[in-house]
Amino acid sequence: FLVLDKYVQGLPWESLPVLRGRSVSRIPSMAFLLDRLDRTKINPARTFYVLNPSGDLKHTEQTFSGWLRDMNWNGVTGRPPSELEIMNALSEDDLFM
Repeated sequence: FLVLDKYVQGLPWESLPVLRGRSVSRIPSMAFLLDRLDRTKINPARTFYVLNPSGDLKHTEQTFSGWLRDMNWNGVTGRPPSELEIMNALSEDDLFM
């Protein structure tokens, strides 16, 4: 899911090589995503996240890290997840973000 602000929403993010061939959806906010998850059989408490894996988006990391901690989700910040972390997340969690 992509949550984009008014400054970057016009860019063709879905065309980036890393996202080609993947299921990508634009949503207006994280609150919208959480509301949609409440209506599914997905348990949002079982979420694994990856925030700023390349370490170059310090402002984004600062903006979201506190919120993600408050959600009590498992995840990694400021580094790429290991292969084992990805395998565990895909097998044990309901949502990978």
